Order: sequence, then C-alpha cells, then structure tokens
Amino acid sequence: MAEKRKLFEQDFRVAGLEIEDKMVKAEARVLEEPKVNYANGAAQMREGSWNPLRFVKPASAKRWGCVYLNMSRFNPEQKIWDFSCMLQKIAHEMGMEFGDCEFVNGVGPREIGDFLDWAKNQELDFLLCVIDRKFSDYYPKIKAYAERTLDLLTQCLVLKNLERANPQLCKMLLAKINAKLGGYSCYVDLKLAIQENSDAAGLFEVPVMIQALDINTTQTDGLTIATLASSFDENATSFNMVARTTLEPNFATKLEEMEQAALVNFYKLTRAKPQAIIFFRPGMNEADMAHIMTLEIKAIMKACNELEDGYCPRVTYIVATKMHGTRFASSNRSLQLGKGLNLPAGTVVDTEITSFDKFDFYLQSSMGIQGTSIPTHYYILHDDNRLDADSAQGLCYYLCHGFARCNRTISMPNAMKYAQLASARARNWCKDIPAANPREYEERVDNMLDTKYLVDRNGNKSGKKQKSSLYQTSFFF
Repeated sequence: MAEKRKLFEQDFRVAGLEIEDKMVKAEARVLEEPKVNYANGAAQMREGSWNPLRFVKPASAKRWGCVYLNMSRFNPEQKIWDFSCMLQKIAHEMGMEFGDCEFVNGVGPREIGDFLDWAKNQELDFLLCVIDRKFSDYYPKIKAYAERTLDLLTQCLVLKNLERANPQLCKMLLAKINAKLGGYSCYVDLKLAIQENSDAAGLFEVPVMIQALDINTTQTDGLTIATLASSFDENATSFNMVARTTLEPNFATKLEEMEQAALVNFYKLTRAKPQAIIFFRPGMNEADMAHIMTLEIKAIMKACNELEDGYCPRVTYIVATKMHGTRFASSNRSLQLGKGLNLPAGTVVDTEITSFDKFDFYLQSSMGIQGTSIPTHYYILHDDNRLDADSAQGLCYYLCHGFARCNRTISMPNAMKYAQLASARARNWCKDIPAANPREYEERVDNMLDTKYLVDRNGNKSGKKQKSSLYQTSFFF
C-alpha cells in the first residue's frame, strides 16, 4: 500500500483525494456449522469440508459401460478396467446398487456418434465417457447428442484424473452419478437455520421452494439464456431446471412462463403447492435493483395467480453477488487458515461496511483452498417471510452445504450454482447453431428442458416434440 501510494501520490493530490493506508475494521462472527446428514450419521466437519458417508438416497446403476476417445498411442483400457473395479467397490460402500462395467471400448473421434447409438440400445443406466482434457471440444458434442437425441445419461471424466484416481475421487464422481440417477447424497436440515423466537419460525413446516435465476449472455447476437433452478423437496437437495431465452441482459423477460413451469413441476413431484418461495438471483447494478426486483416479483406473482386464483405464496427475494472488491482478513492469528490465511467458513460481517438503507450482509461460506476468498454480498430486498438477520444469514449459510459435486461448502447457495450449470449446458447444446440463425437458437433453448424435439446428429429436427425422462431431474451435476 505504501509503495502504490507513493506511485500515485501526485495524481491523488491533483484530484483532491486522500487514501487511508489502514484497512477498515469491522466486527465479524462465525456461524455454527450445520450438520451434514448421511444415512449412517452426520459427517465430521473440518474447515468447511468433510468426508462423505453412506448416501441418504442411493440410486441404482446395474448396467453401465465406458467409452474412451482413442486419440494417442497410449492405450488406457487396462487402467479403466482397474478404475471400474475401484468405482464399484466404493459404490457398494456408499450404499449404491452398482453393477460390473459391461464394456470398455475405445473409439475414434469420428465414431463417437455411432458408438452412442449402439450404447443407447444396450439399455444402460449411464455411460462413462473418458475424454482427453477438461475443455475438450468433444464434451459438448457428447452431451448434446446423448441428451437431446438419445435420452442417454453420460458422465465424463478426464483421462488425467482417471490415471491418478483414489477413493476420494471415486466418492465425488459417485455423488454426481447418484444425483443424475435421481438419488441424493446428503442433506442439511433447513428448519434449524431459522431462529425459534423469530417471526419466521415454522417457515419450513409448510412446503417451501428454493429458487435461483441465472442470466448468461452467449456469443449469439442479441440472445441471452435465463435458467431457473427450483427445489422440490423439504431440504432443497434435488432441483429441476427451466431455461428460456431473454431479450434483456439483466432481466428474464420470460420469467412468468419459467415460474409457471417450475410450479407445475413442483406440484407433479410433490402433490403440494409451495406456500413460500425463497428466490435468489445474481448481482445487478445497485441503481437498477428496485426496478428489476419489482418486475421479477410481479412476474412471479402473476404466474402464481394464473395457475390458481387467490394463490399467493410468500416471497423472499435475495440478490447475491461476488462482483465487488471487498476482501476480509482477520487480526486474530488463530482465525487465519490455510495458505491464503483466509477466514473460517461461515464468517459474517453485517456492520460498518454494509448499507444503511438496505438489509444486507457479507457471508464467507467457504474456506478458500488457494488465494484470498471472495465473500458473497447478500441483499434481502423483499421479504414476506419476515426473516430476521440471524435467520437470513443462517439460511444462506445452510444452503451452501450439500452441493452434489464436492464435499465442501461452496461460496453461494446450491441453487445458484445449479442454475449456472444449466446455463453452461444450454450453451453446449447450441454450439452448432450459427449466430445468423437466432430463431432456431431461441426455439431450441425454450424447448430444451420441458420437452424436446427429436434431432439428428446435425441438429436438424425430425418428428414431433416428446417428453424426456432426463429433464425431470437436475442432471447437470
């Protein structure tokens, strides 16, 4: 700070600025960690991470196979067979009914479509696809053809990770596979996040839907994808997705239609209507917050009213953003954890540096592995559920646990992360559409999760729309 101050001292003087070289001090507190429950007990938490136990709701994968892209002189077939044995052993320990790997086939890049056609006829529960690198060009091709055309669940794995596989990697991979097949690994009791003496006590005694919106601008001219992730169980462990294009980069213009689809899915899966909705959305310009909130809440309530006259669930509207320059460090050495000397998971700051006119707070819900952790800034802009500060902070922290892709707390609520994954999948499905054809792009996105067109390998429609069993669960894990 002293070096930079000397460097820009003249500029500061010309502008009439003075820069304090001491950090702002603010009081913070660390929330109590929730219990992450598995089938055989609660996991032991340590610095925001834990070792997984037996899955609460294990799925069945009796028939599965493996394909790898044969692109090098090295033949990984034997290593894949060894890995399949390890995966099966760990799966049984986690409570899954997991069969033997039925085949390990190597195919050339041009043969992958024909092989997926053949694999579909084998009636597999899922297909393990070993690819050469994380951002391989074949990943979107495999996902688009397997899911849009064949209704075939796939799980991709990078060859480098397979070569150094260990039980921990197998558990994380099985958690994803289990979620794709309709199970879930663990849960956090959200009722414990609400203070007993608060006005919101009893919130989770009635059906509650946790939702998150993500708006993602793509390379296609003038088109933006909006995805909505919605929970359908009492502890927000399972989600389904709705996707639509939107004409505005900061607002989901088809939110009313998306909300109706989410409410219908919730009713089909639970035979109940949510009496409360906790709605998260990514950050926006502070000057636009009130306007966008009004538009989106109006769209939500209109969707509810059109489904049933007089249906008016309580809505809590929360903006969560990491697009800010605030970072935290502790003056207490015992709270400086890891290489980055980060604060413990669950650290909350809600005084000194927060707004005077808004209900907001900073929550650092994950303990950073590398570098300085970025806290998430939460704004509670509308609250029919009457959450007090402790309940709101606890609820946001609880919702950062139980993510299906890792055994750690994450930096934002799970629903927001799943909505981001759905946006990424939508991009992968639409990479073959030229930018000059926005109508085809819009039609594909708007139909991709509720119903689907039968499409051939080149993306051409054939036949009528049909329902897909894949799209009833959050298979983007």
